[in-house]
Amino acid sequence: MKPGLLALSLYALTQAGCGGGAPESSVDSAIAQPADTALRDQTVLDAPIPQSDSPSRQSSKEPGLRSPASDVASRNDTTSGIVKSLGSAATSQLTLLPNGGGGKIALTGPDLAALGRTNGAEVWVTGTLRSGPGRPLAARSMEVERFVVRAVDGVTVTDGMLVADGDAVVLVASDGKRHRLVTPPSALQSQVGARVWIAGRMDREPSTFGVIIPKS
Repeated sequence: MKPGLLALSLYALTQAGCGGGAPESSVDSAIAQPADTALRDQTVLDAPIPQSDSPSRQSSKEPGLRSPASDVASRNDTTSGIVKSLGSAATSQLTLLPNGGGGKIALTGPDLAALGRTNGAEVWVTGTLRSGPGRPLAARSMEVERFVVRAVDGVTVTDGMLVADGDAVVLVASDGKRHRLVTPPSALQSQVGARVWIAGRMDREPSTFGVIIPKS
């Protein structure tokens, strides 16, 4: 036997003796791959969807969603400022110009007539403050539950009820204090039973006053 044929025969016997067959072809590898990939894809589809990715939870995080009550402030909002009647007589609207700015506040509520008599005065008010469009002359409104007149034309005043105490006239202030008036003028004495404001110190003769709620 020629040397070249002998080497080829020995190589064939060696491969057969080691149990090795023909190497896997590239075609066989390509056929096996799709089945394996399909199995892995099915595993992903069968996996549960995390709750954080569910549509129901995503909708609650949508930007711009607000509670229906988000435009309504809590009870007992308080502020102070100048009472100002705006607009013509037919369409006048009582507003508050807050101290320190912040925009006009439309005033509403059962005490509106009394507030109207304090036009130009500085008052402290408490009630329910609301924001949002819809007011023609102010972006906000307040339903006033209580108010106290503090100053008129820059002069401090005392807000209270006039009562008779024997021959004396007493102003019962909004804080409950009783002020015995010093020689009140007849015009003020005639207002016993009314709610008024009186300018200046209470230990001196009253010079200026105004009626907030007339006597009944």
